[in-house]
Formats: sequence, C-alpha cells, structure tokens
Amino acid sequence: MFFLDALRGIAAITVIITHFAETYAGESLLKGIFQPFGRSAVILFFLLSGISLSMSFQRKVSFSWQDYISYLVKRFF
Repeated sequence: MFFLDALRGIAAITVIITHFAETYAGESLLKGIFQPFGRSAVILFFLLSGISLSMSFQRKVSFSWQDYISYLVKRFF
C-alpha cells in the first residue's frame, strides 16, 4: 500500500509542476520536459486512487449496506 501512495504522490507532484510550468514558465525547458507527462500523471493518479480506495474497502471482513453507507459518509464528510 505504501508503494501505491508513493506513486500517487509522485503523480500529484508531476501534475502540480506541469500546471506551474504552463502558467508561469512560458516556453521554457521546464514546460517542454513536464508537459508530456502531465496528462499521464493525472490518469495515473486517478487510477491509483481507485485501486487504493477499493483495497481499503476490501480489507473489511463483513459487508453490509450499513457499512457501505458509513464508508461513504466517512469518505466524503
């Protein structure tokens, strides 16, 4: 699980750097390096987030609708 979180962090940092480069760097080398990876990093971040969430939910032994609703409430509030 730590490895997935580390990859998510790297993807998030790549997205932040890409946004920074597009906003402030103009036509610099920084933009040329990170722009191709920006879209892939967003896809990777969402993919890993889905895997991470499903793995955390899968660890629960019992499953009921009350558990699912409780999980959603904790997740979003």
